[in-house]
Amino acid sequence: MDIKKSSGLILHPSSLPGEYGIGDLGLNSFNFVDLLKSSKTNIWQVLPLGITDEVEYSPYSSKSSILGNPYLISINDIENNMFDKDNLNNLKELSAYEVEFKKVYSYKQSLFQSVSKRIDLNDSIYSDFLNKNELIKKHLTFVTLSEVHGNNWVEWDKDYLNYSEDTFQKVIEKFKDTFAKNVFLQYEFNSQWKKLKNYANLNNVSILGDIPIYVNHNSADVWLNKDLFDLDENNQMGYVSGAVPDDFTVEGQIWNTALYDWDNHKETDYSYWIEKLNENLKNFDYLRIDHFIG
Repeated sequence: MDIKKSSGLILHPSSLPGEYGIGDLGLNSFNFVDLLKSSKTNIWQVLPLGITDEVEYSPYSSKSSILGNPYLISINDIENNMFDKDNLNNLKELSAYEVEFKKVYSYKQSLFQSVSKRIDLNDSIYSDFLNKNELIKKHLTFVTLSEVHGNNWVEWDKDYLNYSEDTFQKVIEKFKDTFAKNVFLQYEFNSQWKKLKNYANLNNVSILGDIPIYVNHNSADVWLNKDLFDLDENNQMGYVSGAVPDDFTVEGQIWNTALYDWDNHKETDYSYWIEKLNENLKNFDYLRIDHFIG
C-alpha cells in the first residue's frame, strides 16, 4: 500500500451542522469534502461510525463492529420522502450546532418507527441486500432482538441466546416490523455512505476509518462469537478492558468492554478479525484500529 505524505483532518460526521439536531451524511458532509478539497487536505478521518449505546453514546462502544449508525442518515436524502412533516418538527427545534444525543435518539426512534410497517422485505432492494450480506443479516437480527428484549442479551429467553437460521426465522415471524425497519435503515446508511465516499474519492479525498480494538459486551459481535471472548459460564465478563495510567489519564482508564480469548482466535485462524476488517474496508480507503496495542 503506497501512502503519499498528506494532510488530514479528524471530524466525526455528527459534529457537522445538522438540520435535525445532529450532523449527518447529507449536504453538509458533501460541503465538508469541498472544504477539504479547497484546502488541499487529502484525508478525512471520520472516527467510528457504528451504532452506539444509549447511555454514553460513544462510537467506541458499539452494538456492532460492522453496522452503520442509523442516526447519521440524512433524512432529506431518503427517497420517496417517507416521513410526514409533522414527525420532523421536534427534530427541527433542536440546535443545528450542538448535539443533544438523548433527544435526537428519542425523536428519531419515533420517526423511524413510524415507517416500520411500510417496509416490504420482499422488495428486491431489501431481499437482495440481505442475500448479499449474510453477516449484516446476523447483526441486524441482534439489533432487532435488543430493541424487543433489552440490551442485555444474557437475560434473553433461551430461544434467542444463540444465532441460527431458526432464530432468524423466529425474529422474522414475531418481530417483522422492527426487523424490516432496521434493514431499511441499514440499507439507507450504506447507500448514503457509498455516495459520500465516492464523492470524496472523486475530489481526491481519502476516507480513514476507525474501529476500536474491543467491542461492547452487549454487541452482535459477542452474541455471535461467545467462544472468542473471555466470558464465564454465565456469559458474563470476568475481566474488562482498560488502559494503564499515562500522561493523559494518570489514574488509568476502564473501558468496560469485552476481552478476547486469543487462543480460540488462533484456533480459528483469526477468521473473526479477517471478516470484520474486510467488512469495514469496504467502506474506507484506510482503516485505523484504536488502541491496537491493547
